Amino acid sequence: APVPRVAVISRDDVRLDDLDRQVDEEGFELPRGRLGSAPWTPEPDAVQALMAKILKQGKPLVDYAGAKPFRGILTGLNEAFLIDTENRNALIAKDARSAEILKPYLRGQDVFRWRAQPNGLWMILLKSSDDHEWPWSLSEPADAEGIFATTFPALHQYLAQWREQLIARSDQGRFWWELRKCSYYEEFDRPKILWQEIQYAPAYAMDSSGTFANNKVFFIPSEDRYLVSIFNSPLLWWHNWRYLVHLKDEALTPSGYKMEKLPIARPSDQVRQEIENRALRVLVLEDDRLQTRNLLIDWLKVEHEIITPPQRLNGLSLSVEDLIEEVRRGRGKKKPLSAAALKNLREEHARTIAPLAERLREIGRIEVELSDLVCQAYKLTGEEIDLMWQTAPPRMPIINPLMNPAE
Repeated sequence: APVPRVAVISRDDVRLDDLDRQVDEEGFELPRGRLGSAPWTPEPDAVQALMAKILKQGKPLVDYAGAKPFRGILTGLNEAFLIDTENRNALIAKDARSAEILKPYLRGQDVFRWRAQPNGLWMILLKSSDDHEWPWSLSEPADAEGIFATTFPALHQYLAQWREQLIARSDQGRFWWELRKCSYYEEFDRPKILWQEIQYAPAYAMDSSGTFANNKVFFIPSEDRYLVSIFNSPLLWWHNWRYLVHLKDEALTPSGYKMEKLPIARPSDQVRQEIENRALRVLVLEDDRLQTRNLLIDWLKVEHEIITPPQRLNGLSLSVEDLIEEVRRGRGKKKPLSAAALKNLREEHARTIAPLAERLREIGRIEVELSDLVCQAYKLTGEEIDLMWQTAPPRMPIINPLMNPAE
C-alpha cells in the first residue's frame, strides 16, 4: 500500500519510525498490473482517472495555439552580453547608435503571475550575420571587425575585453561578437506568454512590450487571456505536478517539449468570455500593482537611500511596521531612522500601499472565480473538484476556497 508523494512531502512530522501510521491513514491499494515496464505512477485510481479526463478534454498546446514554445536567448557568455542600466547608459553616452542594439530583457526570476517585473536589465542583441544583414556581414573576417568597430565603436570596445572568451564560445554567430543563430527573433516582438524554466509555483505572465528574455525563460507567442488563465490555474498546477519533471526542492521544469503536449480544453463561448473578462481585470490590477511598486522603489531610493529594494515589496502587502523594518534593514546600523523619517514612512504607506490592499484582495477573489471557470472548461464534476483539492500538491496558487467559505 503506497503513500502518495504529495502526502509525504507536505508533512513536516513524517519520521521513519512513524511510517506504519501514515501508511494506515493515507496508503492505498495499487494493483500489481500497474507495476509494469512503463513508468510507474503510484496514485489512487481516482487521481489517474482525473488525469485521463483532463487529457481527454484538452488538445495539445501546440495544436490549440498554432505555435510551439520557444526558449529565451542563449548568449554563450552572459557576463558580456547582459548588462545593467548603468552600463547601458554609459555605452549610449559614448555612442548613441548603441541604443539600437541594447534591448530590455527578463530573467526567470523576473516572471511572476500574470505580469513580469522588469529590473532594468539589457541585452546586447548583436544577431548573427546568418540572421541579419550588418555592414560587415559579407566581409572577410580580417576586415569585418574593423567595420564593426567603426559602426558601433562603444560596443566593440566593451566586448573586446572578453575577446578570447567570446572567440572560444561554441555557440556564436558568424563572428566572435555576434550571438548564435536564432530563427525566431521576431517572435519576441509579438505578444507572448512567458514562464520560468524552473518553477516553484505557477507563474505565467503576459507581455506585449517586445521584451526579450534569457535562456531561463520559455514563451509562446499568444495574447490569449483564456490560455494564460489556464496556465495559472490550480487545476493545471495539479496536473503539472504529476506531468512535469521534478527538480531539486520539488521545483518543476516546464520545458518546451513537455509544454507542447499540455492539454488545453476547448471551452464554451460563454465560459471563454467569462474567463477572458476576469483575466483582463486581473491584468489591469497587476499593472496597477507594478506601477505602484516602481514608484515606491524610486521614492525609497531618493528619500531613504535604499539602493536595493526589498523583495517583499513585490507583493505590496506590507504592513507599515513591515515597511519600516525593511527600510531599517536596507539602511544598516550606521544610518538609524530619525523621527521625521519614521513619520515620512508612515505617511507614504497610508498614501501608497494601504489603498492598494483592497485591489489586491480583489485579485484574490477573481482568482477563485477563475479556478471555478477553468474547472468548468474541463467539465469537472463537484466530486472531481473535491478530489483535486484533497490531493493538491504544495504551493497551489490559491487557498482551497472550501476551507475559507467567508473569503
